[in-house]
Amino acid sequence: MLDSEWNLGVYSMLDVAESANGAQFTRLTLGAEALGEDFDIRANAYLGLGAAAVELPHLLTASISGSHIVLTPTIEEMLQGFDAELGWRVPVFDSDSGSQIRAYAGGYHLASPSQARNGGHLRLELTTTEIASLGGAQLGLGGGLGQDNVMGTSAFASVSLRVPLGGAGQSAGGGNSQYQRMTTPFSRAEDIAVTQVSGPSEIAQTASGQAVTVLSDTAFGGGDLQNQLIAAGTNSTVVFVGDFTTSAPLQLQQGQTVQGAGAMEVRTASGKRLSVSLPGASVTGNFAGNLGRFEMADDSTLKGMTVGGTGTAFGSNPIGIYANNVSNAAIIDNIVSMTSTEGTAFGIRVQGSTNVLVDGNVVTATHPTANAVGIQLVGGSARISNNVATANGGSNSYAYFLVDDAGIAPMVLAGSTGNANLGGTCIVNTGTVHGVIEMVDGTSCP
Repeated sequence: MLDSEWNLGVYSMLDVAESANGAQFTRLTLGAEALGEDFDIRANAYLGLGAAAVELPHLLTASISGSHIVLTPTIEEMLQGFDAELGWRVPVFDSDSGSQIRAYAGGYHLASPSQARNGGHLRLELTTTEIASLGGAQLGLGGGLGQDNVMGTSAFASVSLRVPLGGAGQSAGGGNSQYQRMTTPFSRAEDIAVTQVSGPSEIAQTASGQAVTVLSDTAFGGGDLQNQLIAAGTNSTVVFVGDFTTSAPLQLQQGQTVQGAGAMEVRTASGKRLSVSLPGASVTGNFAGNLGRFEMADDSTLKGMTVGGTGTAFGSNPIGIYANNVSNAAIIDNIVSMTSTEGTAFGIRVQGSTNVLVDGNVVTATHPTANAVGIQLVGGSARISNNVATANGGSNSYAYFLVDDAGIAPMVLAGSTGNANLGGTCIVNTGTVHGVIEMVDGTSCP
């Protein structure tokens, strides 16, 4: 305390805090104050130590940007800066009274690389040591309003009780008003201010490192789809997003994965990983000929697509998904609905192919006057599991159809369980079938 009865002080404090998202920050506060009988001046500087920005792995997000899936991290940044405050003693009580009311006005500037926060506050504070039952302790009541360009307007209130460890005889009221003020607590921002921002986006690959190409209905018409599959190339992954209409069959490339809905594990070159929930897609439209809406290739996968179409031309036998003379193809979790007004309507047809997986599909085939086939295995071998098949034919309805291919008997591989038949029958149009398709109701085909 100076002879002029101003109390001057400097102080420093170290804060270590963990945000609600688990990011840890360290901050140094350097402060100075001048407390007079009627006026107060305070200022603080807030300086970050160590990492001022922390990436939050659990808040990684995925989005579609053009023809890519991109992963964008969320980063939490610490705000650094300064504040200052001017106080005035409201002359309600004598200057030497143990009770005082003081009004304060202050402002601050806090900033990170991505955000600047500027604001101010007005507050009123009542302190008193003149409550006999408190034994020399100091009771404080306060409240005020704050405003800044990020948080908007806020109101706050405070209650404090300061108890002298030495008892009432050593309380802050033992001297003049300035002696009492020597125990006034520091005024500073106790919480470390943080903000969340989006970090730089990175193009995602599959978990195994394949490039991912996104085809959206806003960017590509139905006539462009086959060219896009060819351009993506062998051993690629293509994601369909939206609703497409085309009259042309879509031929997958060798080792290619085409996916609509469902989860996909992706990663970036820097090592970020995320399970992405894809929005889904449909491909529909009328077409002619004995063709598949999707035609499989060796080692290809079709997953999570909604497939539909109608064959209206004379002699057409429309097929939703066709695996013809291929090996190691996978047809998984698709919704297939095919209709024909001419030849037979097929949902999924596997012909002359080996080691094909047909799993988790919901298949409906409809013909108002003739034949409808849900899932057909023509020779070759396939595991047929967890599918739901419905056939609605005007003359014949075959939910599951097993037939030889030029004398080669079909082979139903082990694990062909969990299937359901919601309409139609199982037909075996061959002398021999190896294996059975098991249904959830305990029956089997054959």
